Amino acid sequence: MLRSITIFIFLGFATFFAKSQSPNSKHQVFLIGDAGEPALAKENLSLLRDQLSSAGKDATLIFLGDNIYPKGLPPQGHPHRKEAEEKLKLQFDITKNFQGRTIVIPGNHDWAKGQKEGWTHVNEQEKFVKKYFDSKKVFYPKNAEPGPEEIKLAEGLYLIVFDMQWILHAWEKPLESDPLNKTEPTDVLVDISSLLEKHKNDHVILASHHPIYSYGPHGGKFPFKAHLFPLTELNKNLYIPIPIVGSIYPGYRATAGSIQDIPHPEYKTIRNSLEVLLQQYPNTIYAAGHEHSLQHIRKDGVNYVVSGSGSKTTYLKETGQYLSFGRSTVGFGEVSYKRSNVSLNFWSPSEQENGGKIYSTELYRFKHLIDSNANYPRYEFKENSKTTSASLQYQASKSKRKWMGANYRDVWSLPVEVPIFNISEEKEGLEVIKRGGGMQTNSLRLEAKDGKQYVLRSVEKYAQKALPHVLQETFAVGVVQDQISSSHPYAAYVIPPMAEAVGIYHTNPRLVYVPDDGAFGEYREVLANELALFEERPSRNWSDAKFFGFSDDLISSPDVQEELMEDNDNEVDQDFVLRNRLFDMVIGDWDRHEDQWRWATFEKDKGKMYRPIPRDRDQAFFMNEGILPKIASRRWAMAKIEGFNDEVRWSPGFNFNARFFDRIFLNEPDREDWQKMIHLIQDSLTDKSIEDAIKLWPENVYALTGEKTIHTLKARRDNLEDYAMEFYESLAKNVNITGTDKKELFLVENLTKDEVKVTVHKISKKGHTKQIIYQRIFQSDDTKEIRIYGMGDDDHFKMLGETKSKIKVRIIGGKGSDEYFDNSSNTAKNVRVYDRKRSSLIVTDDYSF
Repeated sequence: MLRSITIFIFLGFATFFAKSQSPNSKHQVFLIGDAGEPALAKENLSLLRDQLSSAGKDATLIFLGDNIYPKGLPPQGHPHRKEAEEKLKLQFDITKNFQGRTIVIPGNHDWAKGQKEGWTHVNEQEKFVKKYFDSKKVFYPKNAEPGPEEIKLAEGLYLIVFDMQWILHAWEKPLESDPLNKTEPTDVLVDISSLLEKHKNDHVILASHHPIYSYGPHGGKFPFKAHLFPLTELNKNLYIPIPIVGSIYPGYRATAGSIQDIPHPEYKTIRNSLEVLLQQYPNTIYAAGHEHSLQHIRKDGVNYVVSGSGSKTTYLKETGQYLSFGRSTVGFGEVSYKRSNVSLNFWSPSEQENGGKIYSTELYRFKHLIDSNANYPRYEFKENSKTTSASLQYQASKSKRKWMGANYRDVWSLPVEVPIFNISEEKEGLEVIKRGGGMQTNSLRLEAKDGKQYVLRSVEKYAQKALPHVLQETFAVGVVQDQISSSHPYAAYVIPPMAEAVGIYHTNPRLVYVPDDGAFGEYREVLANELALFEERPSRNWSDAKFFGFSDDLISSPDVQEELMEDNDNEVDQDFVLRNRLFDMVIGDWDRHEDQWRWATFEKDKGKMYRPIPRDRDQAFFMNEGILPKIASRRWAMAKIEGFNDEVRWSPGFNFNARFFDRIFLNEPDREDWQKMIHLIQDSLTDKSIEDAIKLWPENVYALTGEKTIHTLKARRDNLEDYAMEFYESLAKNVNITGTDKKELFLVENLTKDEVKVTVHKISKKGHTKQIIYQRIFQSDDTKEIRIYGMGDDDHFKMLGETKSKIKVRIIGGKGSDEYFDNSSNTAKNVRVYDRKRSSLIVTDDYSF
């Protein structure tokens, strides 16, 4: 009897638990793909508009790619630009009375039909979509990247978007060859897997333009006429019989032909990986377009929805082993979420009955999945600290130390006592939201209940992650891994006090020991039993944090560049950037590329102002010892790794990794500005501030490296003017001045033969000259060439002066219809103009702005 009661109670609790975890979603998701010829789909768009108008705010519309036929959105000035824009407007106009959310994803035609200008065309479409909807949160994935990106549609309902065309695209694309953020197809799949696991007890739609299964031509299915009349694939009216040769084309596509077809080996590899992955998550459906038909395919418990007949149709084999429904008709899909029940409807204007509904079925009922780590024991915090070392793998013989350097090998192996990290209690409880990126470290991104995010990253580094695949199984791994001993394992957490002293923003890393704790769930093994750094992640709202400037909006470097390009009222505090970069040189932090920065946003009277926040200080105090590393650090090799010495040998080489960052964000301060900031750094970074910071190290670490580090910091501070001005001169030699996608007036004045003044004004929508947004006087002793990029919109360029300057000026007009006015004398011809749309300069003596 007692046993029966126990079982009854257990089952009751289990049922209650499952129900309590079931997402309480009530939401409609409309799916329309391949609507890029809206003139052919007026009735379909009208039917969808009616559905959207009555859907209310608990609804989402997803355009599933191929939003513009035939080749996406070309740049401004292209003869097909206006027509392409109109195609987007005709589609987007149906959302005018829609209270829900709109999502737009690209397809292969949006990537210029897979041609080399594809990246450009996708970026153009993203800009247009943002402007049309006045929102950044519409076009996914952002910046023509592969994703995946997760989007919360409702409580317990998530959309995960990725771009398979990025994987299939054979031409230039972001992140493919970026040495700092290199991404491969396997990385995209791993991230999708991580997100599906994270949301396994939510409803999920995994969406991309390309389908996983199809019974149309992209799935290798062709009608009889394609074998007998193959030319109809090119033109539907070419009924010229070629019976034997004709079968070659569909046979080719059905086996290994076009990369846009599922049978292609590269496409099929991705399909197979996703199929296996989806079988583990019964609360997930896969939605796609690409195929010009409506299909519901159910295989091995997974629901695949194809809704790619937004504006045109192609052949569909309407019977198949896994095809629950298929129709070659113009239409769209709708997935309806009502608590634990999920249903699919297809709509078509060709069906008059039922208001256009041609198919309706239940897809699945929510199933609660038990976490495989749920029963893994929680760590028993019997003590508050743990004594361990960062790593024991850098110990080396006397000979190895001679050739490869002593570096910080002894510091890595030193036992240190550190607090044990308790994820359940830290910041009142943290949740792991994803596994972090990073070239060499294992890391986790964590989120507190107040929405603030943190990062936990390993002190140990892993060389294999940073090397190309071709080198990952070679001796190169061992060599690179050994040279990690050049980095001080405990550098990062002594930097904040010095950053405070010089008045720049910073994170606050803490050294902790991560136990093997079941509270980490599926991420338990990522950092278990490792030393790690725990610090704030500078993103979103940190308005209560002085160390981030009390800013309520922290954003990335690409976002800042985009904001600067979109609105010339926005600006970067370049003096503050300079303060940061001079401090980087003092502490020997040579790895300051664009992704090592976040930006604090501040409102102005008009526009916004941005200040940088450095992150990831792992390369501060980088040591370079040993015969071979010394050779590798010469000018002709890798000068950036010259090491943390009293004197900087060649500062331009030392700053190589930040070369793009510096030329973008340090083009305004002149020689005097640099000298003032150098003296500010020297005055504020006192001996005491240096000594107090370094003494934060454990006693045994300080005993090994503390005094030497203090001595070197003081020497680099005292010598700052020598090597910083060398760096200034390298940047000043050739300077880039970049406009925006708004109208600007660029004034180039030859003041003397040795001085050129460049002033950039904002031009209002009414054509009035407004405030100065850039100004600098260049000296020929410092600068040999100035390059001015007008970028977008219709800019004005005006040349003034009676003397010919020694400084060459190159003007690159950009995409708009620019005007050039030369008020200079015939002798002042140091300016060169490059603009395909310009026939000649307008020479005038009386033009004024």
